[in-house]
Amino acid sequence: MIDSHPLTSARPWSRKFHGPFDQGMLARSWSEVQSVCSAQVEDRLRIVFVELAQNIQHHSQDPSAGTLEIESSPTLTWRVVARSHASPGSAQAVVSSLAMLGRLPRPDLRKLYRDRLHQQRAMERKGAGLGLIEICRQSDAPPTCGVFNVASDRALLEVSVLLADRGKTMPPPALNLPPTDVTPEVQYDPVSGVLSLRGESFPENVADFYRPVSDWISNRIAENEAISLHLALDYLNTSSTKALLDILDELESFHVSGGSVAVAWVASSETMLEAGEDLFYGLTLPARILEPGEDV
Repeated sequence: MIDSHPLTSARPWSRKFHGPFDQGMLARSWSEVQSVCSAQVEDRLRIVFVELAQNIQHHSQDPSAGTLEIESSPTLTWRVVARSHASPGSAQAVVSSLAMLGRLPRPDLRKLYRDRLHQQRAMERKGAGLGLIEICRQSDAPPTCGVFNVASDRALLEVSVLLADRGKTMPPPALNLPPTDVTPEVQYDPVSGVLSLRGESFPENVADFYRPVSDWISNRIAENEAISLHLALDYLNTSSTKALLDILDELESFHVSGGSVAVAWVASSETMLEAGEDLFYGLTLPARILEPGEDV
């Protein structure tokens, strides 16, 4: 089954494919995607698309309930989102594996792929995690994952992979969110090139609030564009802290792979100064932690 959306300026192209992803369904689905993607991204997009589909088909509890959603964005990037049901343990294992693989630069991923490939042959193991490694090798940002418990023995696993059409470039989209009583102002200044967050952060649904920020940063990484982030938060709860740490981990991976990153933490109090020091502990990306009253 295929859900189609027409071409529009807001959503240039998107499709949602429903399992089971047997060979016939996989061939038909890919043929439709191939007809609209460019040569610059086709090979890598096919690898990610097929690996995610086969993972749903062979490892999910109910292949017919799995879905693959694919869309192109105004920034000329492609996002592939796979959703499938798995046991909570298996879902968490995938999340842990992708988190580890997402931190590795491409040369290390290639070496790991070769090592696992030959290990698989020597030990007659099936898979050996090669599909997850290949997905990370082809993506232009660390894959993001989510696990949502459906029942005691079943979880919904969501894996999102971003790829860039490297033959084209466009300026980053605007990102401007006004402040509220529980969320900070988010603003991108195209002149200075700085993305800033200012205010307090304790929203009821942290994931929903920070998703546009994370997606914006992932798009910049996919285009291999420099990222400058200023954080001037007066308060943040633990859920917001975790969301920011996920963003910083993504920037850390980008920095380690050679990307240009600069981050400033502007503390409004001694408490927020300590919060910044805790957030950046162990990270190697270029970051300045500014004391109260210190200019950026």
